[in-house]
Amino acid sequence: MRWFMVISIFLLTISCNNDDLDTNTVIGTWEINARLVDPGDGSGAFQPLSSGKQLVFDENGTVMISRGTLCDLVNDENASQTGTYSHESSLVTIICEVFSADSSVRYELKDDNLFIYYPCFEACVERYRKIAD
Repeated sequence: MRWFMVISIFLLTISCNNDDLDTNTVIGTWEINARLVDPGDGSGAFQPLSSGKQLVFDENGTVMISRGTLCDLVNDENASQTGTYSHESSLVTIICEVFSADSSVRYELKDDNLFIYYPCFEACVERYRKIAD
C-alpha cells in the first residue's frame, strides 16, 4: 500500500506541467514568434521572429510591452511601453510619442495565439504565443 501511494504521488507530480497555459484569455505573458507584412498584393506570409518582444496583460486592464512597442513594427530591445486594453473592444491603447497622441491596435485570440493587428494600408500583423499565465 505504501508503494502504491508513493507511485501515485510521483505520477501525479510528473503529469502536471506548465504546458497547459490558458490561451482562452489574454491575461498573461505573450512572446512574439512571427510577423506578417503584406506588400499589398496579398502574397504576404508570417515570417518567424525571435526578437524576444513580450506583452504582459494583467487583470486590471494594463498591458506592458518589453523589447519593443506597439507604435510601429520596429524591434528595439531597449524599448518598453505601457498601455491599457479592453476585453469588450479587443483594443490595446498606447501613447505613441511619434504621433503625439493615443493610438490603438486591435488584438484577437485565435488558434492558441494572440494576434496584434496594426493600422496599416496593407496587412501587418504580429503573432504571439503564450509563455506564462
